[in-house]
Amino acid sequence: MRNRLILGGMMISAALHSSRAAYAAPSANATYEMVTKIKTVSFNLRNDSKVEMKVKAGESEITLEPGKAVPVKLAIGEKVVMVEDSPGHPAGTVVVVSGWELNHSTVVFR
Repeated sequence: MRNRLILGGMMISAALHSSRAAYAAPSANATYEMVTKIKTVSFNLRNDSKVEMKVKAGESEITLEPGKAVPVKLAIGEKVVMVEDSPGHPAGTVVVVSGWELNHSTVVFR
């Protein structure tokens, strides 16, 4: 009789613990998990204007020739800043801040 009580108690305890795991809700913030996995972002900078532009991407200075795309790889949170004045973009303007949304995309300057 005593063995049945112990066995029954163990079965009830196991059933209560397994039901919590079976009905647990999935993570509500799936995009947060994606952000934590990506440390660097790869994207292109393309110059569609008729003049040459100079930008600073992170710590490196890049010259964008008209009609050409340049691949860039930056850490999340780094900025792309205009170095020289150009049509529509004065010097010192922050053009874009790298984030996971930019991964494998193209930023176009006009």
